[in-house]
This record gives sequence, C-alpha cells and structure tokens, in this order.
Amino acid sequence: MGTGSLEEIQVSTKALEEFFQFLQCQLRMEALQCFQQELELEDPCAASMWPHFQAWVKPNLGRKEKWMPFHTVLGVHELFMVQNIHHGPVASWDSKRKFFAMFVFRAHCKGDFFREAQLPHLLLESFWKNPLSQFSENGQVTKSMLEYRRRTKQPLQTMAFRCIPARLCEDDDENLVRNIALRTRTLLEVAGQVWPIVCDSAKSPEAKFDQISREIQRGHGLGDTWAKMLMASIDIAYPDLGLLSKNCDVGVGAVGGLRRLMPNSGLDAEASSSRLTALKLVTTAANRCKRPSVASFWQLLSKVERVAHQRYKKMPLIMKQVATVAGALSAVTVQVQLCEWRQLLEFLEKNNINNNSSSNNNSNNNNTNSNRVSGKRLAPLSTSASNNNNTNNNPSVAAASEDEDDLPLKGLAQASAKLRKISSDAALGGDAADVAASSSAGDAVECVKVAAGSPEARYVEVLQRWSPAFGRRLLELTRKSAAAAAEMRRHQEAVAAAEAKLGEAAAILQPLEKALKEAEHQVCAASRRIAPADRQLKRCSQLVDSLDAVVERSQGNVDDAEPPVVGSSIQEDAEALHREVLQHVGEEEAVSSSLSGSLGGSPATLRALGEELQAAWRQLPIPGGAGDALSNAAGGTLAFAEVFRRALGRKTARLQAMCDVLVTEEDAAQAALLEFQNDYEAQNIASNEAMERSRIARAAYDEAGKALKAAEAQCSAVEAEYSRCRTAEVLAEAEIVALQELSASFASS
Repeated sequence: MGTGSLEEIQVSTKALEEFFQFLQCQLRMEALQCFQQELELEDPCAASMWPHFQAWVKPNLGRKEKWMPFHTVLGVHELFMVQNIHHGPVASWDSKRKFFAMFVFRAHCKGDFFREAQLPHLLLESFWKNPLSQFSENGQVTKSMLEYRRRTKQPLQTMAFRCIPARLCEDDDENLVRNIALRTRTLLEVAGQVWPIVCDSAKSPEAKFDQISREIQRGHGLGDTWAKMLMASIDIAYPDLGLLSKNCDVGVGAVGGLRRLMPNSGLDAEASSSRLTALKLVTTAANRCKRPSVASFWQLLSKVERVAHQRYKKMPLIMKQVATVAGALSAVTVQVQLCEWRQLLEFLEKNNINNNSSSNNNSNNNNTNSNRVSGKRLAPLSTSASNNNNTNNNPSVAAASEDEDDLPLKGLAQASAKLRKISSDAALGGDAADVAASSSAGDAVECVKVAAGSPEARYVEVLQRWSPAFGRRLLELTRKSAAAAAEMRRHQEAVAAAEAKLGEAAAILQPLEKALKEAEHQVCAASRRIAPADRQLKRCSQLVDSLDAVVERSQGNVDDAEPPVVGSSIQEDAEALHREVLQHVGEEEAVSSSLSGSLGGSPATLRALGEELQAAWRQLPIPGGAGDALSNAAGGTLAFAEVFRRALGRKTARLQAMCDVLVTEEDAAQAALLEFQNDYEAQNIASNEAMERSRIARAAYDEAGKALKAAEAQCSAVEAEYSRCRTAEVLAEAEIVALQELSASFASS
C-alpha cells in the first residue's frame, strides 16, 4: 500500500486507549524498579491490565535486561552510559573520546565487563593513538577481554542481543571474544564516520539524522534495529541536536504495535518509509487523544518525572530526558514503547489471555448506562460501540464520531430513550392518564417541569450563557502556562550558563592557587638561604677587624725593636687568630654546601679558599723560644696577615655576590607573589560575581517553577470544570429539545 493511502487510514481509538493503559503500567513499573516507589493506577482499565503486565515483565527484569522503561534514559544500558561515560569521573576524556567509548560499550552492553576488561585500557593515552588496533586478534583489549572471560566465566554481552556468534575458532571463549572485538571494530569505524556529522553545526537535524542513519547501516551487520539503538544513544548524549525530535528509525519490533493501532493499513514490514509514515500518524494521534486513559497517563507521568528530578538533579542529560511536555510525545518514545507493547501482546496471545479491558469494563456497566439525567446529576456514559446500535437506526454524526468531545451525545441516546417512547405514545393519541399510569409517567412529569421553566431549566440557561467564558478562561490559562514553561526554560538555561561560568572560574583559580603556593614556597626558601649568607658576612667582617688589630699590634712591636718574651701578646694573638680562622673555615664548610646548590657557587671554590688560609698559617714561623726569633715571628705574622686579608677579601666578595643573587631572587619571588595575589583577587571577585548571578538565576528559576505549577494547577481545575459544564450543557440542551417536542405533542393532543 502506498504512503498516500496509508495516511488516509485512521488510528483505532480503542487500540490507542489500550496502548496508553500499557504505558501507565510501564510508568508504575518504572517507579518501582528505578525509584523504589509504589504508585497506584487510578485508571481502572490500566489497573485491570496490571496483573497481566506483571506476569509478562517479571522474566525480563534482572540479568536478562530485556525490559525498557518508559523513559529510555532509565534503561539499564542507557543509564550506565550516562553515569559512567558522559557524566563519569574520567577527566582525560573529551567529547570525542566519550563518543567513541559509548560505541565500545554498545558493542556488548555489559557494565562489569566494560569496567574491568576495557575501561583500564581506555584510560591510557596509548589506546587513543589507534583504537582499532586494540581490538585486533592480538590487540591489548582483546587479550584483556579473553582473560576476563576465562577468569570470571561471566557473560560478555547482554541477553537482549539475539545475535548468535559466528564460528571463528574452536575455543568457545575465544570465539565469543573475537566476535565482540570484530563488532567493536565495526562500531568504532562507524563512530569515526558519524562524529564529524554530529559536530557539523551547518547541517539541520533532519539532514544529520538521515546521514547518520545511513552511515550506521553501512556497517557490516548493522540494520534498522542497530540504527535505532545507536541513534537513541546519540540523542541522549547530545539532546540539543534534536536528532529524534521529528524522525526515528523504526525497527521491525514496532511493526506489530503499528498494525494493532492501524488494523486496516496493510502495513508493509519490509518498507522502512511505510513504517515511518505509520509511526508519525500514530504519534500525532496519541498526542491529540483526550480519552480518560490518556488523561490518567499524563497525570501519572507527571508524578514519575517529579521523582526522577529529585533523584537525578545533578545529571543534566537525565534531567533533559525526564521533562516531557503534556501532549508532546516524541516519535522515538512511541517507537520504543511500541516494541515493548508488541511483546506484551504476543505474551497475552500465547497464553490465551483476553485483555480487552476497555470493552470488558464497559460491558459491566451496560445496566447503569440507561440512568436518566435528573437535575444536575449526570448519567454514566458508555464508550462501547455496541450501544450505538441500540438507540437509533440512523445514528447521528456525533454518535459515530471517534472524537471525545462527542461522547456526551452518545450517552444521551440511551438517556433519552424513555422520552422518545413517551413522545411516540403521545403522538399516537394516547390518553394522558394512560401515560401517567405507565412506567414512564415519572419521566413525563420531569419533562413537563423542565419545559415549564423549573430550576433545572434555568440552570441550563445559565450554563449555556457562561460556558463560552469557561472556554476563554481555559485558553487564557493555557497560554499563561505555556509562557510560564518558556520562562522556566529560560531561567534553566541561565542557571546552566551561570554554573558553566562558575566551572570556568574554578578552573582558572585552581592553577593560580597552585602557583601562589609555589611562589610563597620560593620566597620562604630564598629567605632561608639569605640568613646563613648574612651570618657569614658578619663573621668575615669580624675576622677582618681582628686581623687589622693583630697587624697593628705586630707593626708596633717591630718598630719598638724590643725583644719580646715567650708568651707575648703577638704569639697569643696569633694563636687566637689561628683558632678563629679554623673555626671560620669549619663554618664556611657547612654553609658552602647550602649556598652553592641554589646559587651556582662551587663548594670546591669555597673549600679552596679555606685551604689557602690554612696553608698560609702553616707557613707562619712562630718559634717556641725567645729572642730574635720573635721578631721574625712578627714579620711572618705580618706576611700571614696580608695573605689572609687577600683570601678573606675574595671570600667576602664571593659571599656578597651570592647574597646579591639571593636578594634578586627574593625580589623576583615577591613580585611574582604580588602578581599572583592580584590575579587571585581578581578571579575571586569574578567567581563571587558568577556565584551571585547563579544564585539570582536559580532563585528566578525556582519562582518560575512555582508560577508554572500554580498555573498548571489552575489550568487543570478550570479545564475540569469546563469539561463538566460542557458535558452538562450538551446533555441538557439535547434533553430540552426532546422535552420541547414532548410538550408540543402534549399540547397538540
């Protein structure tokens, strides 16, 4: 059947209601499995389906991993990708590496296998130089996968995969590993082709969708189902691209559900274009449907998504997937759920279970649908198609319509059956007393009262006058609700932008703080190095002063030419100077090692100066006797003093140069510290400003959320009141016409 003719086929409202009853069961199971919360089903039809749903879904939970909740992102595999790859703690992964890691995981969809056998290699820089080679027959990751299999004997791919490994070698474990490695290589090649398309901002979402879908299906062994799965994964990772906002690859698993919803379509399971057209028609019909089961679904969905927001408020990718707008189901969500629904239908058929909950529920109420309208009480309305044949041989357009707005007129047919019988009897000339004595006499009296202007008639008149106002009020509140939702999204974007700026500020502050600490450490180290140098300078100055004093006294004794005695002041001064020089040399030995390392001074140079002083002292002829030898000793002392003065001068100059270098380093460190402090202060101010903007944006977001909730509550209340009044209006209006006809027939008779 062609596409044009397919678009003319109407979606079965009855089957669509069953689909939404199934979706309610999906949401209840999602709340139970993902959030450990029990939510009741207020829709009686969905509640009657629940036991059968439980029997079907129970074997698919746990290790089988075959059940997909309503929110695709909360599926076992999808949630693992978001938590461990896209929002994972791996700092070395950029967007491209996360994209490729997602395809590696999708080759098998086993979390433990990925973490233990593959992730350690994906954390290495060597892996990303040539990822394909890592999955070759002798690749490092392939070896790790085989070791994991032989050590743990755990499954290497999810049971949701129905593919049977090809026989590549005799050993079963090695054969399974090689199959997964080949599949991974294929997916990595596809990822390499798809990544530039994802990053191409010039292409529209529709063009990206078509091109990505084609690239995926070019991979060896990858068809519609793989394209659907990988496209859903990409959409979860990059929701802003809008890849699945209007398009979706329809796998063969959804065909059964599409045929159930469009029984007369003659849907061709092999034609992908035909499947896509049918999916779009079903999605549009689902978003427009206003049946009771549909309304119950949207209420339950709102409850479940509020719980999801509390659980995953720190994961933006999940938050974006659990924010469904009422009446705006996406094609990909409908497609995934059609696959799940098809499995339930097959389970019910296999077990000979009749789940026609809508018809069963209505057939049980057939005896109550004949209750008449009395005053402001509304008679129960039947949605069973069989009731249309019991009321009129020529049903009206409203009676045959599938629109929920015409349901009151369907129920009115049965509610007014007695009135038409009374009118028919009166038209045949029946006596008024006979009519009053009949079983419908009470109804006739009610009809006369309404026609005569009783309070019920006035209520109908007021309702007719004010119901348009309810409609206008409802429209106004709907617009306000949409505006509030848009404002909330704007504030949400502002909060996200503020948080991004906070992250940038933190990234700038972190290296500045580190550099600041390093600068402070350098300043402290420079100060510690300067202190011993200052002490050495002072010691040198003291030695020079002592040497000058010895020289002056020696010169005075020589000039006097008096023979000194043993133990004279010259010898004592010389010996004291000897001891002081040795002490000074020892101190220099200790200080030289600390100064030379950081300032470039050579310990050998400092040690040579000390040895030079010692050698000069050993050459000093100081005899132990008396007489003329002391004069020679005095002359030797003068020679020694001159040598020592020169050596000490050189040592002092070198120490001064070292001190100058240290002072220069300290000044530079102080300048760098000051610069870092200024930068840190500026960034700290910017961070505070960003935090303040974030706080203001978050407060505005909270206020917008409160306003949206208030507007939604008010809109729901007015919508409910409007629906009740409109139903009463339609019922009353039709009954008034019937009563007027009856009154006219009474008057004529």
